[in-house]
Amino acid sequence: LFLSGMFMDDIAGMIIMAPLLYPVIKQIGVSSVHFSAIITSNLTMGLMTPPMAPLVFLGQLIGKTTFPDMIKTSLMFVFLGYLPVVLITTYWAPLSEFLPVLVLGEKILIPAY
Repeated sequence: LFLSGMFMDDIAGMIIMAPLLYPVIKQIGVSSVHFSAIITSNLTMGLMTPPMAPLVFLGQLIGKTTFPDMIKTSLMFVFLGYLPVVLITTYWAPLSEFLPVLVLGEKILIPAY
């Protein structure tokens, strides 16, 4: 998911990767809510890394700075700030399921099979 986020937009990545990975997720027993959190966090991290890095170019335009200055800052943010968030979201399901369970109740925790 991270690699596909590096080369394509998040919506296109979801449209392509979710149907491909959903049967695997069903076999593993991961809930649909946790799977959606995994997809969005990984694809978003891919949007901030080269070679395409559309979010870096957007930040460069908004901040009126050069690309080398922006890429140094964004890669430091990706590896020190965003990578731990992606790992925690991917491997600790109660974090990504906390708010939906709070709003909808325990019925969403049924695994995706």
